[in-house]
Amino acid sequence: MVEKGETSRTAEKKTEFGEQQLKKNDFDFQLHGMSRPKDQCDEVIWQSGQGSLLKDVNGQEYVDGIGGLFCNHIGHGRKEMAQAAYDQMSQLEFMATLAGYSNPNSIRLTEKIVKIARKAFPEMSSVFLTSGGSEANEAAYHFVLRYFSNKGMKDKTRMVSFCNSYHGSTMLPMSANTTISSYGVERVTGGKSDNFVHIDFPNPNFFPMSDVKHEESLGQAAARKLEEAIVKNGGEQKIACFLFEPIQGDGGAVIPHDDFYPLARQICDKYNILMIADEVMTGFGKTGKWFAMEHWGVHPDIITFAKGVSSGYLPVGGVILSDKVKGGVFEESSDEPFKHDYTYASHATCCAVALKNLEIMEEENLVSVCAEKGYKFLSMLMNRLLELPIVKDVRGAGLLIGIELKEKCAKDVESKMLKEEHVVVHAAMNEKVIDLAPSFVTTQEQFERIADGLYNVLSKM
Repeated sequence: MVEKGETSRTAEKKTEFGEQQLKKNDFDFQLHGMSRPKDQCDEVIWQSGQGSLLKDVNGQEYVDGIGGLFCNHIGHGRKEMAQAAYDQMSQLEFMATLAGYSNPNSIRLTEKIVKIARKAFPEMSSVFLTSGGSEANEAAYHFVLRYFSNKGMKDKTRMVSFCNSYHGSTMLPMSANTTISSYGVERVTGGKSDNFVHIDFPNPNFFPMSDVKHEESLGQAAARKLEEAIVKNGGEQKIACFLFEPIQGDGGAVIPHDDFYPLARQICDKYNILMIADEVMTGFGKTGKWFAMEHWGVHPDIITFAKGVSSGYLPVGGVILSDKVKGGVFEESSDEPFKHDYTYASHATCCAVALKNLEIMEEENLVSVCAEKGYKFLSMLMNRLLELPIVKDVRGAGLLIGIELKEKCAKDVESKMLKEEHVVVHAAMNEKVIDLAPSFVTTQEQFERIADGLYNVLSKM
C-alpha cells in the first residue's frame, strides 16, 4: 500500500545500470515515436518527478515546461493518484467492457465527463472511452460514418480539416494533417484519396491575407473558404464532418479569429456536416476553460478528448456525443451493433485514476488557476521575448502557449533549452514554434526559470 509521506523507492533508488548502459540498451532494444534511432544517442532518461520538476537518472533537475506532453495538469508525483490506482488494482485491475459488460469506475467517469461537458454544452449525451487521442479521433470518424449510413447517406464520407493541424498518428488522424498525410490514407491509395480536404487556419500567421476581401474580417474570409471547399468537394452529398482543434496545439497555440467558429457552425448546419472539436490537447482546463470551444460559445456535435482527463497518469481518452449524434448512430430500428472497440477502453484502473484527477482539479479549482497563471505567464513571456530579433509572435490561452520564430530552428532551441537551461520545451512539427504547456501547479519561480531560459537561448540566435 502507498503510505502517506512515503518516498517512491523506484523513483529515488540508484539505477540498476549506469546512464551509458541504459542509453546503449535503449538504442538496441527500443524504438521511439517521431524519431530516428540516431536521435536517441544524446537523450535524457527520466527517473522521477514532483510537481513541475523532473530528475534524470543522474539526479539533474529540470523544469517541465510541457506537462509531460501537454497532458499533466495536476503535477507529477501525486501520491493520491498512485493510491487510486493501487486501490483499484487490488480489487480488479481490468476486465472487458464490450457489449454486456461494464465496471463502476467507467460508469462514474463517463457520468462525470458528461456533467462537466453539459455545463457549457447541454446537448452532450454520452461518452465512448478509448486509450488516447488518436483512438478518439479514429472512433469519432466511425461514429460519423455510422450516423450518415443509418440515414441512407453512405456517400457522405469526406472530412474537412485544417492545415498545420495535429490529430494523432494513426491512419485517419495522419490523413487529416497535411504535414504527415503521406503516412495516412495517401500511403495505401497512391495519393488518390479525395476523402480529406484541407483549408487554412483562420489566424494571420497561417492564413493568406490576400484571400481576405475588402470589408471582410479574417474570420469571415476563412469561413467563406470553408464553404467554398465544401461546395468544391461534393457539398452536402459528400462532406460528412469538419474535424478541428479549437486552438491548434502542436501547431503552436494558434488562436483563430473570433468570427470563424460561429460562422463555421452555420455553414456546417447548412450542408448537414457534423462538427468534431478535437479537444485532446485543449480539453479539461488547458486554455482556462474546461473545453476550449467555450471561448466562442459554439456547440460542436462531437468532442474528442484525452491527455488532461487523467493528467497522463494512465492512458485515457474518449468521444463525447451529442443527443443528435447518439440518436443517429444508435437508432432503435437498427439491430446492427457499433463495430468499433478497443481492448483497454473503459479500463477500470485507468478510469479510477481519471476520476481522482478530475476530483483534484475541482477541489483545487485548477481550471481557474490555469486561467490566472496563464495570463501572467504569457505577459511575462511577451515582455521578455518579443524584443528579440528571432521571435515573430508570442501567443496563448491559459497555459497552452506558443512562441513563433522567424526561422525553422525550433528543434535547435528545444535541444539547447534541455542541455543548457535544463528546461523541457517542445518544438512544433512545423519547426517554427516552441510549444509550452506547463502543469497548473507550476510555481512563479519555475515560470521565471522557463522565461529566463528561453531568453538566454533565443537572444543568442
